[in-house]
Amino acid sequence: MEMKVTPERFKQLLPLICDKETSSDPDNWTPENPLWGHCAIVSLVAQNLFGGELLRGSLMEVPGFERMRSHYWNKLADGSIEDFTKSQFGERYPEGLKAETPSRLTSNQIEAARKAMMHHLTKVGKSWIRIFPDRPITAKAAEVGMGKGKGDLKGYCFQVKPGRILFEVDGVSPEIAKEALRKAGTKLSCKTRVVARD
Repeated sequence: MEMKVTPERFKQLLPLICDKETSSDPDNWTPENPLWGHCAIVSLVAQNLFGGELLRGSLMEVPGFERMRSHYWNKLADGSIEDFTKSQFGERYPEGLKAETPSRLTSNQIEAARKAMMHHLTKVGKSWIRIFPDRPITAKAAEVGMGKGKGDLKGYCFQVKPGRILFEVDGVSPEIAKEALRKAGTKLSCKTRVVARD
């Protein structure tokens, strides 16, 4: 009889099956941190077991993790977010701003949020924008009748769905990070919430 592996059971098994030979960074792997350098292969196996999609974040500007370049985690088929190798980072996870309602964010709104956030972070904190306005918006001039095709290009936007991470920050205290993200949220047309990775 085939035994079904649950996400919780998968987490328990990982420290037992991950070792120096399977790490993408074997020179820095230690028995005390067995999941170091395993995010890519673990997230692929998790996707095969539980479905869903892969999520990726850059580590190029995260002190101590630059050589790993990228980090991968999972959005499971049920919509939940799981990072099965998060223990390798200890307590050095960045804060993030998460969308709670669907909306269409324009490039102007995103830039205004970025400026508000960076003004509070000054030159100490690092920030990442996790969305890009790639959908064109067209509009017709006032008093133009219907028909005759689409209007002129007005700008670009990004279609946000609930649960989407919009911005991430690191390198500052949790209090400063939360306040910077709160100010960024006031510039957006969707309801947002500040979240932290456990």
